[in-house]
Amino acid sequence: MKKNMNLLVFVTAASMLVSANGVLAANSEEMKKEVKEAAVAIKDYTVEQKDQAVKNGKELLEKLDSNMDGWEGRMKEKWDKLQDSSKDNYEASKESLAKQRAELNVMLEKMKDNSGETWGDAKGGFMDAYNALNEKLKKVEEENGK
Repeated sequence: MKKNMNLLVFVTAASMLVSANGVLAANSEEMKKEVKEAAVAIKDYTVEQKDQAVKNGKELLEKLDSNMDGWEGRMKEKWDKLQDSSKDNYEASKESLAKQRAELNVMLEKMKDNSGETWGDAKGGFMDAYNALNEKLKKVEEENGK
């Protein structure tokens, strides 16, 4: 039950991230669908399908990195117009996101290295870490502007 709730939160957060990233690309609905499918796939993979789960995890990270890069680019475009407090908030947020991104990479490595009885925990840990980073990025974008 907890893993299903984690997946629901993860998929919701990932979908919001794709919507809230400020880049209104024509394919955002397709991206939402891809993120949801990848998350569902990771949840359902057995230990025998670990390689595919790790591949999907890496793809999710690439999309997340792209969204983070987009946020940073938008912040840099309006840097000269920002107040000092907003600049400080941006720097702190950027550092926090980088730490969470590093933690997410560790969780992906754990998912890659685990098998058997620990496989479910490794998948759950990855999804929890991904969800936390998505939520942080959404909050940062709301606080600092899209």
